[in-house]
Amino acid sequence: MAVERTDSETSLTVQVWRRLRGDILAGALAPASKLKVSDLSARYDAGASPIREALSQLAAERLVEKLDNRGFRVAPASTEEFTDIVKARCWLEAAALRDSLANADETWEDALIVAFHRLDRAERSHSTWETHHRRFHGALLAACTSTTTLAYCGELYDRAIRYRRIARTNARSARDVAREHQAIFEAAVAREADRAVTLLLEHYRTTSSTLVL
Repeated sequence: MAVERTDSETSLTVQVWRRLRGDILAGALAPASKLKVSDLSARYDAGASPIREALSQLAAERLVEKLDNRGFRVAPASTEEFTDIVKARCWLEAAALRDSLANADETWEDALIVAFHRLDRAERSHSTWETHHRRFHGALLAACTSTTTLAYCGELYDRAIRYRRIARTNARSARDVAREHQAIFEAAVAREADRAVTLLLEHYRTTSSTLVL
């Protein structure tokens, strides 16, 4: 007989999943590090059941690996995987951005303008910069008519964040990230799809080339 979960149990699992996921994306839990249920229970003040459920959900997102008879660990990081993530982002977001611009309206444009200006004013070193960065990139694609594509784009964004936080920037890199965002924004608002896509892909590929694991 199946046992129904209470709302409180579901809520606790979601809370653990959110905190554990955030720690992985932030690099607070290092790539390939073991994830012992007992340690995580103490860290997040939760029982073994919601911890295991959160780990299983994160394994489905490929942020955690389930080891045969050996528990879980944070997904390892490699240059090859990051290159693959960037390649997938370029393929998906090129299509998503074209569709978004083809269906863009005044509401989309207003939201993009707000997202860009908030990102442009944010200090790169401040903790809120990442939030504004995510919203800007999300606003670019927001008019895309494929919710499935947008979901995959969001997942790849998160996986890319993890690499940006655990990697270091090549000392020889001399990027003007703000200028890159401005150029993408201007092309998108002008509905110049070819130019907007080219600039967005260059933005991602430059990030890939400047990070060192």
